[in-house]
Amino acid sequence: MSGSDVVIRFGHPPAAFFISILTYGAITVASTLTLRLWGDPQGGSTPRPQDTPLRASISLASLVHACVMTVVGTVVTFGEDWSTKHIVYGQSPLVPFFVAWEVGYLLEDLAAMAYSKMAHDRWAGWSLALHHAFLITGLPYYFGRRVQGDYIWGSLFFMNASSVCWHLRYFIARGGWEGSRLHAAVSMAFPLTFLVCRFLFMPFAFWQYGRLEGLAWHDVPLHIPPKCLLGLGSISVFNVYWLVKMGRNVAATLGKAKTKRS
Repeated sequence: MSGSDVVIRFGHPPAAFFISILTYGAITVASTLTLRLWGDPQGGSTPRPQDTPLRASISLASLVHACVMTVVGTVVTFGEDWSTKHIVYGQSPLVPFFVAWEVGYLLEDLAAMAYSKMAHDRWAGWSLALHHAFLITGLPYYFGRRVQGDYIWGSLFFMNASSVCWHLRYFIARGGWEGSRLHAAVSMAFPLTFLVCRFLFMPFAFWQYGRLEGLAWHDVPLHIPPKCLLGLGSISVFNVYWLVKMGRNVAATLGKAKTKRS
């Protein structure tokens, strides 16, 4: 029995929601306790005050989640045969499970960030909290619409590929290799994956829809519901903000790498 078959047979959204919270909660708690009991192997010469064991554990849970959702997004977007299913209204057996899984992760991550604020007076930022709150309120709408638009949801899952690079950057820097060639390479890979996975997915999805419906990709927005365009537009606004904010961070990293080599 394949992994997809297991999810289809045993994966119900309510179960996915609670399993997700327990899984990421266990990762966060276990890694935090490990760092506190056996020592924090932070290798940087000038450790940053925000790099607490809890902060590292939150990033580890986020990295695991980004990897999981990237794989799911790849399978849904490129592995399933959408030639026989409507892209806007068609269904995928994997998506309901992982939409609930995503909500569970977002709630656990918000709780961990709130605890970090109380315990260490370190807050990840209101923009990230608003991002999570926006998705938490929006994702349940998916179930209210009788589980439709699974191809688009799969494309959204694929956005997590850029988050993999982002969290890898953090752990490379934390291990003492900030400014190294490896850190610079991953830093340059981040905006590339961000551009491909978070911006180009939209014209690609439009192209797929147009190909099956006999439309040019630029005519697709005129033939899909306005609420779909509103949702995609809202996500694009968040992505533009994150690209500008994180692009500045990457530019600073590359500047450090250049200074270190010279």
